[in-house]
Amino acid sequence: MVWHNTEGFNCERCKDGYYRPSGLSHYREDACRTCDCDLTGSVSDICIRDDQSAASGQHPGDCVCKPGFGGRRCERCARGFRNYPKCEPCPCNQAGSVNFDTCEEEKCQCKANVEGVYCDRCRPGTIHLSADNPLGCQACFCFGMSDKCREIPWATASISNNVGWNLTDLSGGRDVRPEIENREVLMFNANQNKDRSLFYWKAPDTFTGNMLNSYGGNLHFYVYYVPMEQGNNIPVADLVIEGNGIKVEYYTRMDFFPRENMTVEIPIREGSGWYNSVTRTPADKADMLRALAGVDRFLVRAMYQQNQLQSSIFGLTLDTAVPPPEGRPMDEDVLHPTAADTRMRGVEVCECPENFAGNSCEYE
Repeated sequence: MVWHNTEGFNCERCKDGYYRPSGLSHYREDACRTCDCDLTGSVSDICIRDDQSAASGQHPGDCVCKPGFGGRRCERCARGFRNYPKCEPCPCNQAGSVNFDTCEEEKCQCKANVEGVYCDRCRPGTIHLSADNPLGCQACFCFGMSDKCREIPWATASISNNVGWNLTDLSGGRDVRPEIENREVLMFNANQNKDRSLFYWKAPDTFTGNMLNSYGGNLHFYVYYVPMEQGNNIPVADLVIEGNGIKVEYYTRMDFFPRENMTVEIPIREGSGWYNSVTRTPADKADMLRALAGVDRFLVRAMYQQNQLQSSIFGLTLDTAVPPPEGRPMDEDVLHPTAADTRMRGVEVCECPENFAGNSCEYE
């Protein structure tokens, strides 16, 4: 059989200028569709080719737009820009105003936690101006000890350590070392899970304790699994963080296809996908920070199908903030600096009362 418009040793990816729609297996003969980018607003006629190539917020088939242009094909001005095809920015700050796309001079309406003529400053007691936040800026958390904080642009590094992971169940009743230990890949075989109760990888101490500096970052990894036979996907959380009596769980909306390398990126901050496992309500900032302040268990999903023969996780890294330039890795095999200009956003440093310490007043 011939797979049209593909390349690679096994014809596993679409050629430049073509894309595979989300959720469509690359085994289909017609998997690769033609990109349709508007060359006025797009960088080129090459679009996002598949789910693995898509960054956060992107989808297969999306064209890469020039600054100020928007739409799936980059055929119009993006919100907050005007005068197509010039697409110049409107005066109101996009992150801080609710009407930035009206483009009316000096009539900017600020979000609740934002101030300034153009809605470009956080109000006192708040930090981290963000378009994703309906309030504009997030209130200082400080574990309730202070309402005064500031945001500091700490550098981003990544934590990675594939040694010391064990297989476990959600309750923590079982803790099993993997049959095969590999510094590069976490490998899970079915003969270690005959009663099908082991659903998770439990991280080593590198990922426990005070992990507040990872708030606002992402957990990245790749998944590959092989089913034993036809079976149903297992609806369990992709990541579980337990600490300080709080358990938060993250559920991705991804479809995990067997025998395909799947890219997983999990945001370590409240939002769509995170739930408090006790109340079954969306996790808020307090839930996330309390759990991260003293992580007891950091669990990454190991089972993806009921009749699973094997699964592998590789390339697992967790973003963390380190103070530049004094911040130095404790262990060069564990902490790796990222690009020099990368900064972790939303790191708060609070003005703590006497007898309290830590960036968020977490130590007494």
